[in-house]
Amino acid sequence: MPALSTTRVDRARLPHGFTVVDESEEYLLVDKPPFLLIHPSKPDGTPTLWAAVRELLAFEIVNGGRVQAQGLLQTITAPEKAVPVVNQTLEGTWLLELRRAGQPAGQLPVSKLIVFHRDGTVVDAGSALGSALGLWIRVGDRKFLQTMFSLNFNESQILTTVTKVRVNVQLSPDGQTMTGTTEAVILDPQGKVITTILGSTYSAVRLKTEIPGDFYDFQHVQ
Repeated sequence: MPALSTTRVDRARLPHGFTVVDESEEYLLVDKPPFLLIHPSKPDGTPTLWAAVRELLAFEIVNGGRVQAQGLLQTITAPEKAVPVVNQTLEGTWLLELRRAGQPAGQLPVSKLIVFHRDGTVVDAGSALGSALGLWIRVGDRKFLQTMFSLNFNESQILTTVTKVRVNVQLSPDGQTMTGTTEAVILDPQGKVITTILGSTYSAVRLKTEIPGDFYDFQHVQ
């Protein structure tokens, strides 16, 4: 696959205000303004992210690249590196164990229940570390980015800090477990970074419905 032809300096002046967040030979991750359409809704020449990305990647497309729009994610896929379509989602409910950076070997991990929704939102149902809301997207073959947000208040219910956690996620081939690393950023109410905590890791298992002992008898109840 040819290297991306547009330099990072050029990308600072991309049309329509969208920005390139990350890139590799496998994918291009972009962030767009809220009112820029992803795909054209009618043939009237309205600017769209799709048209702008095709213009940006004209060299790659001419040389055999393929562009697929997936929400905020633009994936450049060479035919020989096509991403499988199975087990490529985090949607569902997970039991997660978080091991914080510098945690003593004998200390138990923090357990959490996490729910990933199809629309790209995620809910941390809460633990000793509190609850959080966030977003997730797929960025490669069973690889995902996740960002969580939580608000922290004092005894008078005044906002003191905001916690933003950036997460790298790797899904297992069977889609039933995942592992990841985290970067936690603590900000004051004005958005100034107070500290950044690196090195935490986690593992999680996908939860499933289970059959109770009287399930089959219950099916005959009218």
